Amino acid sequence: MHAVRALIVDSGQGRASLAAARALRHAGWTVGIGGPTLAGLPMLSCAVRHRHLIPPYAAGTRDFLEAIDRAAAERDYEVVFGCSDGEVMVLSRERSTINACVPHPPHDVMMRTIDKVQLGAAAREVGMATPPIASSGAEARERWGLMPAMVKERVHTPASGSLNHLASQAFADPHSVERRVRQIRAAGSVPLVQPLVEGRLIAFTSVVDAAGLMVARVQQVAERTYPRDAGLSVRAQTVPVDEQLSEQVNLLLRELGWFGLSELQFILPDGGAPVLIDFNGRFYGSLALALAAGVNLPDAWARIATGRAPLEGGDARSGVRYQWLEGDLRAARERSHGPLRDATECIRYAMGARPSIWSATDPLPGVLTAGRLLKQSVRLVVAADGHPADSAANRAPP
Repeated sequence: MHAVRALIVDSGQGRASLAAARALRHAGWTVGIGGPTLAGLPMLSCAVRHRHLIPPYAAGTRDFLEAIDRAAAERDYEVVFGCSDGEVMVLSRERSTINACVPHPPHDVMMRTIDKVQLGAAAREVGMATPPIASSGAEARERWGLMPAMVKERVHTPASGSLNHLASQAFADPHSVERRVRQIRAAGSVPLVQPLVEGRLIAFTSVVDAAGLMVARVQQVAERTYPRDAGLSVRAQTVPVDEQLSEQVNLLLRELGWFGLSELQFILPDGGAPVLIDFNGRFYGSLALALAAGVNLPDAWARIATGRAPLEGGDARSGVRYQWLEGDLRAARERSHGPLRDATECIRYAMGARPSIWSATDPLPGVLTAGRLLKQSVRLVVAADGHPADSAANRAPP
């Protein structure tokens, strides 16, 4: 059987594209990775057959697209995935210039989903709960008082030609909210303020075909995030699909005109309905959990995009655990019980959990990560001895 030849364009979303490359290779595909350096996590993976130097899109869209087209012609790739929001947006807008299938939805659909105001309006149209929004700290205080707030970019793509977006952050005091709003505006982006919703972080991931039918579904609950109030899942577990939530998600995807992979994130407050807080239309950090639970999302996505029937669809098995060890150690630092106890507890959780990066059959990405973990451990010990640690290193996920 002819295997799909897929190119993943990665400019720093290493864990997501590493998981996608492994999933595609698991299904028998020939996988290529393109990016600005040959030293990233996915570039070191034995799941990758071909490696291409592709300049970052922020350095020039023309050079970025020409490099992708050369790679597609050289290795006869059938499908080209973007890994970051910015790459996805460029690929969706310029798909006609690429001699391969771009599996992302049409550009107008992408624009509607990536804009948190438009996404929230579409979600409310189908009866989904969303947080209220404000454009400044003053407006937020008028609307819902002095409660803690999340400050984020309205459109979560790099601003002003930069490769880095401004991470969402939670603040308890109004002065910090206003300062973050000014930072986002100074970076050339549009700020958005929402009340901090307390509860459990859950994610509903699916692959939808051209007829709007879900061919694969995964629901997971985060057991720990980093940072604590506005972070990524560092521990998670699959749970049975909530059919009511699935129906709402399907209605939203149909309202948006969505095709392919999507990961919707919700906060589930005590005694309340899930509140939509984010939408990822690309590979995401905890993607390895889906494959461990029996659902190969990248495989299903690329096969339906290229007119094939998905081989590994359906629902994920419940009770499968996942850990991003590096992020888990950082999360432990937020409420530390001491470096040794923190590390022991994280390693104990790792037993029986699907790792984000580590693999006995694909060791080099783990070797690269080991250096980061060693540096982080040294910082934890130094901090415990009363010396200043590098706070930036402890805050920012790679």
